[in-house]
Amino acid sequence: MSSDPFPEHLDAVRLFARNGSIVASLPLGRLPRFTEHLLDSEGQVAVALHFGHDEEERQHLSGTLRVEVRLRCQRCMEPLPLALECELDLLVFDSEAELQALPDEEDALDALVVDSERGLDVLAVIEDELLLSLPLVPMHPASDCSETLNAYQRKQEESQERSNPFAVLASLKRENDSH
Repeated sequence: MSSDPFPEHLDAVRLFARNGSIVASLPLGRLPRFTEHLLDSEGQVAVALHFGHDEEERQHLSGTLRVEVRLRCQRCMEPLPLALECELDLLVFDSEAELQALPDEEDALDALVVDSERGLDVLAVIEDELLLSLPLVPMHPASDCSETLNAYQRKQEESQERSNPFAVLASLKRENDSH
């Protein structure tokens, strides 16, 4: 899928008015809050956004974000490649009062209040969504972690079994139960 470079400036008001769309590649380097959690800032986020309106004519931002990143595994401290895919589905309001006026059954909707002075900061929305998609504790599955770590864990388990003074009693009990 080819896409254009992500624009430097976006006029979200105009995009909402025209039901516009953006399909672009965004360099990770433009997302500093996100990249501080990564091993490097190499790569591109595939961005597909649609600026429209819902049935009640409220501004609605939807789309997908896809990116391949490298994190540090917190178990073995080795690189952990991870494919992230985020779905955006946000109602965009101009004031907190509009958000508060939502009926109770719509409280579960994801919503965003836009600063009227600055407008909608699309890069911040993208960065926030990507940050929310990161795992709290990035880890490989245990069997995929480094061989050194796995050997260390096996050694710890073996020494724990040997040093347990009740291990002999437990084995005698198992033998007795089987008779």
